[in-house]
Amino acid sequence: MKNYSLPKRKSLNYRFFILAGILLAGTILRFFHLSILDVGNDEIYNIVISSLSLPKIYYAVSKEIHPSLWYYILHFWMYFGKNLIILRTLSVLFGILSIPLFYFLGKKFYGEKVGILSALFLSLSPFHIYYSQEIRMYSSGLFLAGLQLWIFLRILESNNKYNIAGFIILTAFWRNCFSFDHVDTKKVSRTNKELDNFSIYYFYSLFARNLYFVLPNDHGAQIWIKRIN
Repeated sequence: MKNYSLPKRKSLNYRFFILAGILLAGTILRFFHLSILDVGNDEIYNIVISSLSLPKIYYAVSKEIHPSLWYYILHFWMYFGKNLIILRTLSVLFGILSIPLFYFLGKKFYGEKVGILSALFLSLSPFHIYYSQEIRMYSSGLFLAGLQLWIFLRILESNNKYNIAGFIILTAFWRNCFSFDHVDTKKVSRTNKELDNFSIYYFYSLFARNLYFVLPNDHGAQIWIKRIN
């Protein structure tokens, strides 16, 4: 006679509640006093530029060294409203999304505990909280850089064309969101212009060189980068 036993009850996943608590704490800290913080000159400048039409934004950012993509993102975000809380919420959202992203990155590299600690430290970081409350590109730059790293690790695991396409797109987004994009060559010294061009060429050459060791090749060369288990 068969002995039918009741299935064992699954134990509560305390790690989920720990991560939820960390994310909740990080969210509260980033929204705390969001509307009463002083508005900096850089924030005012971002608001003014992003309030322009798209052609005028392009013309405005072509005259200085600030990243361009952020102004376009903020421009479309203004359709939700132009009060201070709504405008700062864009940076807050990027800051909040970076917390679980740091958990997955830490877990990927060194395990579950390191992932939890990474998320905890980032959620309580005064430096990150400060820049997550500014109408600037810094929190979005960190998020895109972390997401780019995550997708690159996925490429190391499997040669998925969607991961590769996502990495290339994020590379372009990250550069436009957190680096020198539009530069007025008439007003920039030759040294700075050469340095900017060198950094661009170096980055993309480094990216192409990494792909050489990641993508399959027809020469039977061994990939010296160990795949992540």
